[in-house]
Amino acid sequence: MGHVLLATPTIPRLALHDALARGLRRRGHHVTTLVRDPVTRRCYEAHGLRVQELSRDRAANLPRSPLPGLAAREARLHGRSPAGAQSLLARSRRRLAREMGGLMRSFEIDLPDLVVLIDARDGFGRMAHWVAREFGCELVHLGTGLLPGTIQRDTDGIDGDSSVVRRTAGFYRSQRADRELLDSVLAASLGGLPPRTDRARTAPWPPDLFDQLSALFAACLDGTPLRGLERLAAWNRLAASDDGLEPTATRLPVEGSYVGVLLQDPRDPRIRLDLGDDALREPPDLVGAMRRALCTVGDPTTPIVVVAPDTRTARALEDRTGQQGPPVHVVGPASAALVATTASLLWTVNHPMGLLGVLAGTPTLHLGITPWGVPGAAQRIELAALPEHLAELPGPDTGTLRARVATRLLRDDHVWCDPDRPDPNGVRGILEGLEQQLQRTRPKPELGRYRPGPAWAPGA
Repeated sequence: MGHVLLATPTIPRLALHDALARGLRRRGHHVTTLVRDPVTRRCYEAHGLRVQELSRDRAANLPRSPLPGLAAREARLHGRSPAGAQSLLARSRRRLAREMGGLMRSFEIDLPDLVVLIDARDGFGRMAHWVAREFGCELVHLGTGLLPGTIQRDTDGIDGDSSVVRRTAGFYRSQRADRELLDSVLAASLGGLPPRTDRARTAPWPPDLFDQLSALFAACLDGTPLRGLERLAAWNRLAASDDGLEPTATRLPVEGSYVGVLLQDPRDPRIRLDLGDDALREPPDLVGAMRRALCTVGDPTTPIVVVAPDTRTARALEDRTGQQGPPVHVVGPASAALVATTASLLWTVNHPMGLLGVLAGTPTLHLGITPWGVPGAAQRIELAALPEHLAELPGPDTGTLRARVATRLLRDDHVWCDPDRPDPNGVRGILEGLEQQLQRTRPKPELGRYRPGPAWAPGA
């Protein structure tokens, strides 16, 4: 049996960490859950989980430390360029240096066999990845899947950090398309099927007065009162969340051919980390680029259906939509699956629902890095070249490559388990992969032959 380290637990992922920790312990594995802050520790302990808080007594000072790059990543996640965020970079680097010292000390005291990182795209998550590699540990990254009710699984990372984004079309030549799986995925996505009811989840408790006061006091002693307040708010949101799903849209405000645009929140890590600095990030600008391209080389009467991530973005689009150019219709996020599968052309940065466009055979253009952006199945473009790409769209194909890409992503690179409502079948899928990796990477070591006498004595 092995030692598994859950290195990036967060309050929103309490249910998933709880299910994995309990499942691993039942299988006889030693599990360490390492939390970063006192509020998360208090939340996990209130729900009966055994945790260990990361020590930050000393800062790591390594000659080849990746701290500058990690601090720059933190700045990007805060929506600021490294050039204009010197104070943020300095604070992030000092905090990460202290956390790296505690993390390395934890590895030295009790070296894990396998490190599990969940939604680890921030500076600390990538630092934990680096430290695990330095100590020769095996890694598994889990994260929110591309489709609802799924979890990404990879050894390098999730989304733009995963090994999947480095694959070429040739990689999928040996893959078989599972048409039955893909048909069921399309049906479930368009029908908005709810998650399974036989949940493995522990019902979340809201923080009581003692929880709030003790957690805030510990956060103040730790020097992170604002972060403590943010995590307490996340704890309250977790306890107030329900299992209801927004119904999937079945009608759109247009008939006939249209261009679909899938927008994302500009604060989405997929936007801030997997899109170049020179590309458009604001949703109205993205829609404006498509309207101008259609006026230049396409049919200016072709309607555009825009899937807005929230009401704030929808209002901004309505305020900036003029009378010139193609008509624009704004719909809510519940329409994303329908738009991705029925549009005559799909345009996005790297929206996860773009995978449904690939699966349904919709010509799909994207700006950013994404696991489904395989050349031949989808086309990554430069923003300045959008009119040229619209003028040279490929004709319909047999969909063989698309089916192979989607099959590999959804069968092998994803686990069908809702990260917010993990069910027993999905948890078994994750545990099965973890145990297979432990068996491959933790062979029984050779004991060696005993030699009597002092340690310095010669002889066999």
